[in-house]
Amino acid sequence: MSSTYGPVSGTTVATFDLIAPGMPVILSAIQVNNRIIRTIIVMPVMDANGDNLSGLTKLTIASIVIVAGVNPFEGKTMTEILAIPGIQKVDIALTMDDAGQQKTADILIQSIGSTQAIAAACAD
Repeated sequence: MSSTYGPVSGTTVATFDLIAPGMPVILSAIQVNNRIIRTIIVMPVMDANGDNLSGLTKLTIASIVIVAGVNPFEGKTMTEILAIPGIQKVDIALTMDDAGQQKTADILIQSIGSTQAIAAACAD
């Protein structure tokens, strides 16, 4: 007996060093409707050099449509990412009390049917 399936859902997962000091960790990015991708991001608990956290003022999330399978954020710093034309940016104010905490941010879907790159970084 063969099965009949409905529409197919898909996703991609980028892997990276989850223990990199100072890096926020994107736990999830889920499309909730035809307008919004909801992200859950965990704030860092140490500075990028591995020292105790010295400041935590802002979480910046950037997003852009991937064209021709090329992620334009790959290998770039957040400063370089923010200079890319057409990015969408979300800033969330943070305090030291946010260290290790989860933050939820909604990203607008820029083109239904496309794949979007999402990058996050914290400023101190």
